[in-house]
Amino acid sequence: MNVRTLLAAAGRCVALVTAAALAVACSSPGPAATDAGAPELDREATLRIGLAGPPLTLDPAVLPTQGALPPTFLLYDRLTRLEDDLQVKPMLATAWRFAPDGSSLEFTLREGVRFHDGTPVDATAVKTTLERNKTLPGSTVAPLLDAVTSIDVVDPATVRLNLVPGRGAELPTVLAYAGGEIISPKAIADGRDLALAPGDAGSGPYVVSEFRPGEAITLTRAPGGYWDDDAAKPATVQIVYSAQGSTRLNALRAGQLDLVQLTGPDIKTGEKLAESGAFSIFKTEVLTPYSMFVHGSAPPFTDPRVRQAVSIAIDREAISRDLLGGDCTPRVQPYAPGHWAHADGLEDRLAFDPDRAKQLLAEAGVTDLRFRLAFTAGSTFESIAQAIQAQLAAVGVTVELTPLPSAAAMAGYRQGEHPAYLGSMPTDAEPAQLLQSTYFGGFSAAEGIRDQVVPIAARAADPTLSPEQRGELYRQIWTASAEQASVILLCASKQLWAYSPKVTGVDSMPWRWAGSIDARYLGVMR
Repeated sequence: MNVRTLLAAAGRCVALVTAAALAVACSSPGPAATDAGAPELDREATLRIGLAGPPLTLDPAVLPTQGALPPTFLLYDRLTRLEDDLQVKPMLATAWRFAPDGSSLEFTLREGVRFHDGTPVDATAVKTTLERNKTLPGSTVAPLLDAVTSIDVVDPATVRLNLVPGRGAELPTVLAYAGGEIISPKAIADGRDLALAPGDAGSGPYVVSEFRPGEAITLTRAPGGYWDDDAAKPATVQIVYSAQGSTRLNALRAGQLDLVQLTGPDIKTGEKLAESGAFSIFKTEVLTPYSMFVHGSAPPFTDPRVRQAVSIAIDREAISRDLLGGDCTPRVQPYAPGHWAHADGLEDRLAFDPDRAKQLLAEAGVTDLRFRLAFTAGSTFESIAQAIQAQLAAVGVTVELTPLPSAAAMAGYRQGEHPAYLGSMPTDAEPAQLLQSTYFGGFSAAEGIRDQVVPIAARAADPTLSPEQRGELYRQIWTASAEQASVILLCASKQLWAYSPKVTGVDSMPWRWAGSIDARYLGVMR
């Protein structure tokens, strides 16, 4: 059964680095093995995964969101990687160090790694990839590399990134994302179609054998072996996409998928069905809070009082309790308590207050506020949008619901076609990266406060600052954003991963915290 038939039948703490740090010792890149003493791994197995957000491209430089990362994580190796605790660890780079004055960042590369086209993964390849990422038209990672002024090949195993003065503290973390996925210079020079047919352009554990944008992708183990023995356990990985969690769950129950992602009300359904023992489950909170993005520089949201009125007229507790089974923690800032950039007490100061919302609208002179709210049709966001519509109607605000296909809803908002968009904020482990990708670019979440917070963000990116100094600056930004509702965060959701008992490694699967996964260390038992 091919993946198209399968889907139809189923019916859906950061490593903070300062200028005085850090030389990271080379270590085993994979997570600790979890299958000791278990039945034998099936090295010829096909691992079938059901996810929500379909990618339209496989080019790391132009991926729109973190939801598009799972396939490219299998095709390419990154300079660094992130552990479950958000610590930065080695991947292609075995060590890195900022210059004492913060003027540069130097990486030492793992030796002996080759792309699937046979060429070496060396400092020249890193330089070529990062320069492409900075200059490619439409690059979504270019803003994350703004701190890099030039790149030097010191020797084949050493590459130096020269930095804008006072910038670049976030780079070791940034390069654990798509921006750090290293591509063969030969593939780039040959004009390879990296979006649809990357072929042997990567050095990761898998290569693409079939890609249907927006639907599914099949990857097969790369020939010739792989440098990380803990990776590439199944021979084939299929990723099938569906916006509806029920479709993914039904496919798992029917034995047509092995691992599925569940959110919102589908979590409770999955937990209940798992009681039979037919499949296993693992639940985790993710750093991708449900959010309503608004264009703060265009009507009707130019007045911060209007944005704030909308924010405090939304009952986040009720949305979590009534629609999401309590599996969504109300939040008005991107990071949870315990994160080094979290602002304590902010949620308490901005609680649900419909009377105050009416007062703010009156002060703004608004008597008939109405706006369109775009969201992905048939997803968890549909019921949340309906709840927001009812809650805002109680304070005299009319919301016109606009359900669309996922890509159309997101693109339409980014292009200014819709004044508001309901989705997940792709929160990053490093605040500087989050600001560049989501607040200043992408979703323009700082659109209404940009002039106020850009200077603060610039100071916070200085690699010579201590973590405590950087954290205080970021807390100022989250406070300004929440108080002026430049983006209306709702709640931090949980995700449930439901899977066949034969699948191993789910409980240590990297990137669960981002609502995404790096599946390279998963396995299937016989």
